[in-house]
Amino acid sequence: MHYFKKNINIPDLCMQILSGDAGYHLWYMGMIVRLFIYLPLILWILKKIHVQSFTLRLSVFITIAISYYEVSKYQNVISDKVIHFIFNNPTAAQMKIINISPFFWFLYFIMGIYIAFNYEIFKRTVLKFKVLIIVTYIGLFTYAYLNEMNMVPFIRAMYLLYFVFSILAWYIISVILSNRAVTYSIFNFFGKYSFGSYLSHVLLIQLILKIIMFKYGIRDWLAVGTVLWISSCIVNTILIKATSHIPYGYLITGNKQKSYIEMIKSINIKRVVQTVKSSF
Repeated sequence: MHYFKKNINIPDLCMQILSGDAGYHLWYMGMIVRLFIYLPLILWILKKIHVQSFTLRLSVFITIAISYYEVSKYQNVISDKVIHFIFNNPTAAQMKIINISPFFWFLYFIMGIYIAFNYEIFKRTVLKFKVLIIVTYIGLFTYAYLNEMNMVPFIRAMYLLYFVFSILAWYIISVILSNRAVTYSIFNFFGKYSFGSYLSHVLLIQLILKIIMFKYGIRDWLAVGTVLWISSCIVNTILIKATSHIPYGYLITGNKQKSYIEMIKSINIKRVVQTVKSSF
């Protein structure tokens, strides 16, 4: 939408999407679109590996992990070489297309597929060592924070482990929370509409920001941030849920729900009348 305000041009729009520049929170689109294209081939290869012996599968995964470390180490060199090999005089958008290539994040995609293929084993193992994983994650989180504050030097292996253990730790937390009815219901509600909320939250934030900062003159960033957080997490999710009940609203939200018309038709009028009468 931000792009169409400026100019409607299909080739340029495709370039914007592939470069992840259609909106600052849509940077990943250029990566995910290409991943969807590669995914059938990736799945075919990994399915072939999955039926092999455990030793071979483990060896492949270790090789991938070591390879990713080297790719991460020389990412800038690799992307620069590829950019100038493909484009003579690369534009900013063309450079972004290469820089957000899924190749530079392949470890996490492969991890996801490995987990999906071996989910029960993964779940048992992670929950068995949950205390060790959480403690390790806290240590790595502390390192990542100190590194961001420039208090400790950057160590690539530590940073990569931090991302991996973040996935494991939050998986453990989600399993624990899902076993509690109240928290499960809350997170299930937000999770169901989270993608639609993510795509649209910038529009809501921009609208509310104009109101609270320019109309009411609120300049306290803590207050502004709190209002924006509540609006993007709660109000926006409710709006996405409401939109999903509009006919064909699922094309926008990604969640197919009963339309308001279907919900009204499904109401048993006689039962409602009887309930009202019995209450008096």
